[in-house]
Amino acid sequence: MPYIPTDYSFLYFSSVFYSNVFLSAVIGVIGFVVVLFLNSFIDVSDELLPDVRLLFALLFVNCMLSTISSVFSVATFAKNKLYLNSLRSIESNLLRVLCIILLFNLLAPQLYYVAVASLVSTIYCFVLNI
Repeated sequence: MPYIPTDYSFLYFSSVFYSNVFLSAVIGVIGFVVVLFLNSFIDVSDELLPDVRLLFALLFVNCMLSTISSVFSVATFAKNKLYLNSLRSIESNLLRVLCIILLFNLLAPQLYYVAVASLVSTIYCFVLNI
């Protein structure tokens, strides 16, 4: 008699993951248009435009990565260990603060450092959630 799986959670996980990837692609296209035509949406001086474009691009990448990685944080909920997710959130916020302090103290101040720190924090959570 062939084995018929009774646990269909992997189907749910896969469908949510692929839905999030699709949603991230849509966010990416919207982000690309916003970054490309940034002067049409907000008034930015010409000297700050490259920094603001990089800031927005990094924020959209961060949003895409957060959307994709959200499905991996379900494991702590399923195992009833939500405190692990909270600890990871505390660690990522401390990492974000550390990145901001280091970037602003070691390099010339730029607008996009906050977005870089957020992206580092999101990547940290993404890697640890997998």
